[in-house]
Amino acid sequence: MTKKNHANKHGMQTLSIPCPTAVRLPPFSSRFPARNTRNPCAFPCETAAFSAQTPAVPLKAHAVPPLPSVDSHRNAPRTRACASSNSATEPAFSAHQRNARDNKPMQLSTTAIPAHEKGAREPLTLYYLVFVFTVCSILGLILETVVSYFVDGRWESRVGFIWGPFSPIYGVGGVLITLALHRFENASPLVIYAVSAAFGAAFEYFAAWFWESAFGIVAWSYIDQPFNIGGKTCLGIALVWGLAGLAWVKLAAPVLKEASKAVPRAWREPLAWALLIFFLADAATTMLALDCWMYRLNGLEPEGALQQFFAQHYGDGAMQAKFETMSIYPQLATLRG
Repeated sequence: MTKKNHANKHGMQTLSIPCPTAVRLPPFSSRFPARNTRNPCAFPCETAAFSAQTPAVPLKAHAVPPLPSVDSHRNAPRTRACASSNSATEPAFSAHQRNARDNKPMQLSTTAIPAHEKGAREPLTLYYLVFVFTVCSILGLILETVVSYFVDGRWESRVGFIWGPFSPIYGVGGVLITLALHRFENASPLVIYAVSAAFGAAFEYFAAWFWESAFGIVAWSYIDQPFNIGGKTCLGIALVWGLAGLAWVKLAAPVLKEASKAVPRAWREPLAWALLIFFLADAATTMLALDCWMYRLNGLEPEGALQQFFAQHYGDGAMQAKFETMSIYPQLATLRG
């Protein structure tokens, strides 16, 4: 064994000790064949052949810049409220990182919400419309009955359907005014009043025209009121409709929306469809009963099984007691020819 001293470029002596015995090992690729990354299922011989044919590509080392330290920027001057990502003096931080850096609690945004987003309208569902129809039909009937008692001095039946304590004129009016004023919920009171007055007067005129032209029924008349239109509506009742619409949007509608939520969500759709089918059947039965009643008032005998059925179960006396406030004039039914 020999020792040799060598001087490096700095003038320092280095000691070189050769190995007494040299052991030659086989190449690394022969001991551990490289895995074929393109075909992992290939045999080692195929992998070795592929490695021998493919030249080695040298890897390049890239310098990774260190992450910015929070403490290093604690006392750094800030010229803007929020540093941009292209800033050369200060890296961009999120709101949470900036607050952690400045030892400040997280602040919530106080940006003003636009006026059109404060009272976002809830979509109208079938369940809610059926709920409005039911409530308005019952409450309208009760209110009209009580008011008519103080006006006429006696209790009268003012129902509008054959089955149940319902007055459909109020139910339909509630649904239509809900649909008409839904987009005006956040409008000014003057706009709501004007739309309600115009819509209410138009609805009342059309309803009176339909009952009179289809069945000869005069349900109400404003012939003695000033500024009336054919006795079917008038200016005074239009002003009342305006107040009713304003009260509906500001008072009644919010209460009904909260009351409708009392029903469990899983029951709402089945209940809505059940009530809708019932009301449609009730309306169809009422229409047929009124038609057969007017047929008998004209002095004609019932013909066919349907007219005989209604004459037996809903005769003149039963219909008069049910709809005692209705005045029927068959000659006014112009739609019947």
